[in-house]
Amino acid sequence: MDRLLDELVALERSALDHWIRLDPEGYLDLQAPEVTYFDPFTERRVDGLDAMQLRLAPMKKMKPPFTDPRYDMIDPKVQRHGDVALLNCPYFNETPENLPKTPSFGPLLDPRMATAAAEKAV
Repeated sequence: MDRLLDELVALERSALDHWIRLDPEGYLDLQAPEVTYFDPFTERRVDGLDAMQLRLAPMKKMKPPFTDPRYDMIDPKVQRHGDVALLNCPYFNETPENLPKTPSFGPLLDPRMATAAAEKAV
């Protein structure tokens, strides 16, 4: 299980390294064509990779609100049930320089990301 944890954490870190620079490709590369996404900020469920790419495209044109983006994954854990593995890890992300670190649970408040990484590794 340690090898699986290491692999999933590496996938997650790689995707987050892109994400914190407002590049969604790290996560989009991990997603299956039939990805499903929903969250409190989305009016409707987003179905499919093409729809996810459209939803995240504006992110590439945004300017980051910070100069030194960084994050910390806190005590990552992997749970495996049959052919499915789920990476669970609270993290701290750095916010604009004048604000303190903020705790989050899941990658950038987006549970599909850890799940996508887990599905890719299994």
